[in-house]
Amino acid sequence: MALGVAGIPIAFILANSSQAVNLYLHLHSVYPLLSHSGSTILLIDFVTLVFLLHSLLIIFSTYVLTFGIPGWVAHGLALIRFMIISGIFAYNQSLSVKPILRVIFQIPIIIAFYNLIDKREIDRILKFGFTLFCLHSAANVFIFTARGGAYRVFGAPNVYYNEIGMLFAPVGIAFFLWRGPGVNLSFTALGQYWVIFGLLATQSRAPLITVVAVGILWLLYPFEKEDRF
Repeated sequence: MALGVAGIPIAFILANSSQAVNLYLHLHSVYPLLSHSGSTILLIDFVTLVFLLHSLLIIFSTYVLTFGIPGWVAHGLALIRFMIISGIFAYNQSLSVKPILRVIFQIPIIIAFYNLIDKREIDRILKFGFTLFCLHSAANVFIFTARGGAYRVFGAPNVYYNEIGMLFAPVGIAFFLWRGPGVNLSFTALGQYWVIFGLLATQSRAPLITVVAVGILWLLYPFEKEDRF
């Protein structure tokens, strides 16, 4: 509770900083902030609140007339409706509350990014995220090898390593296939190897199968596009 109260002025200071967006992106793969008596406060939750507060300050002071809502929000609302219906008929209804709240929490984040992030910044964000995840993967592989493969290694992202891996593994393949300016082919290929071996270090089969399946689809897409045009 004391840390939460102390974090309020820190949150307002950071929210008024131009680095609020970068802070959100840089710390997205660091999992815990504080664990006490079985309750965990996630660092990314605190940073997300700072980012949303920063977004509100910017949007209401600058972009009120140009404020927009992306089309994805309609899909997000549909997903929430289906999750609520599923939760009503669930065996343990209380377990469905947290996932629904998490999806609801994602909608203002998507809206904030849609209004604050320039399209030219998306490429830079993806490159940064892929590079950061490659470093995480390399560290995980080193730890896994040093321990003789006896332990599952997830690294700083903890349980979210697999989710981030399922996102950035296809990103790495896309960079490799459709590399643009500023993309180093050798680094991308090497990074992709680290990502795959990093997923192997977690010993989680479903995420690895997902990455392989999506990778195959990405590899088939250029041939389909070439035949079509």
